[in-house]
Amino acid sequence: GYVSMTCIQHEENKHKSHRITIIGGRGKMGQCFARKLSECGHQVCSFGNQDWLDAQKLIGEADLVLFSVHIERTVEVIKRAAQYLKPSTAIADITSVKTEPVKAMLEYHKGAVMGLHPMFGPKVESFSEQIVVICRGRNDDKFQWLLDFFKAQGSNLVESTPEEHDKIMLTTQA
Repeated sequence: GYVSMTCIQHEENKHKSHRITIIGGRGKMGQCFARKLSECGHQVCSFGNQDWLDAQKLIGEADLVLFSVHIERTVEVIKRAAQYLKPSTAIADITSVKTEPVKAMLEYHKGAVMGLHPMFGPKVESFSEQIVVICRGRNDDKFQWLLDFFKAQGSNLVESTPEEHDKIMLTTQA
């Protein structure tokens, strides 16, 4: 069913707006996340190929950088973006493969890292009852507000290691 577009947030997070840069934010999945996060009062910036000249500002000032690029380019883009990241910035990817992206994020970034795989497409009306796989990387507490965001949206969070996730995905897609 159709769920109203309001955003429920836990009391303690109500007034904390995060600055989020979505690399690949003009793609369908990136747009979907940008819409949902900005509805919840976060400042979302969509970053595309033409934005590298402003990377210092767009990536360097973000609280969270979300990688939503084609899996063939994910590692290369993580590597390229890493030079602009502050150690305090949290980074996560929302690609369908986890092992390589998580490894790359941990390798190129000293701060908080998490792999996410939303098990739904960009056409969903709502994140309610949708599964989001979480692969913990480093400094999980930095992502608590994001996990709370998914929970408040009614998503089901499932934890996995990147390797386990990819093994299951290969089996499922075969």
